[in-house]
Amino acid sequence: MNKLSGRIRTALVRLQQDRISFYLKAAERFTSNSLIHDKWLAIAGGLDAQGAVLRNLSPSFWKFLDEGEAASILEATRQVATGKWPTDSGQVTLHEYFTRALELEEPTVTQVYAPIVRDLRANWTARAMDLYVMVRSHLTQLTRLIEPFCGDPSLCRRCSSLADRFDQEIQRPKVVEKVKPGSAMANTGKAVKQAKTAARAKRPGKATRAPGSRGSRPQRLVKHSKPLVRKMKIAHSGARG
Repeated sequence: MNKLSGRIRTALVRLQQDRISFYLKAAERFTSNSLIHDKWLAIAGGLDAQGAVLRNLSPSFWKFLDEGEAASILEATRQVATGKWPTDSGQVTLHEYFTRALELEEPTVTQVYAPIVRDLRANWTARAMDLYVMVRSHLTQLTRLIEPFCGDPSLCRRCSSLADRFDQEIQRPKVVEKVKPGSAMANTGKAVKQAKTAARAKRPGKATRAPGSRGSRPQRLVKHSKPLVRKMKIAHSGARG
């Protein structure tokens, strides 16, 4: 297991707890509206199921997680943790809770869950599908809460496009770090290439074989055609008579 894997698992558990806590507080804040209250609670329950999938991932997955991508995931969890969430003040509106929910979910979904699903698809296909379905279900629940009660077209578009951004991040190929010109690795590669070119130049050329010499390709024999064979048979029969 690489040095970042343990820190990532701890950070993910904390992130899940923070998200669940946010939606539970939102449910408590809007108890006067049973419909909205129940939707907040349902979202919190779905996140609890997501956390169970992460906790049950094989240790070998975290062991082979790309170190660069692991560092990026860890940094994303830190950024989410430093977000400003609504206080318990009675002045906080439903629209502000919707805004804060998206500020919480956008980096979590695109920068944390998408890379994990992308890596799971390589060798843990079933687990990748489980997590993918749960994240999409969570985003569907959030959309069905925000769109009917928001009244802000820009916030609705932002919410509805989050699922598409999640899918785009999953399909995005891994970025391979390019060697910078002038670096030690680039100079080493250049030296190796020059050495190979020089070695090919020193190789003796293949000797040209003279025609008819031993080992040369034999000449092709000319086959007689069938009419010629028939004429030869006729000539022999005439000699017997």
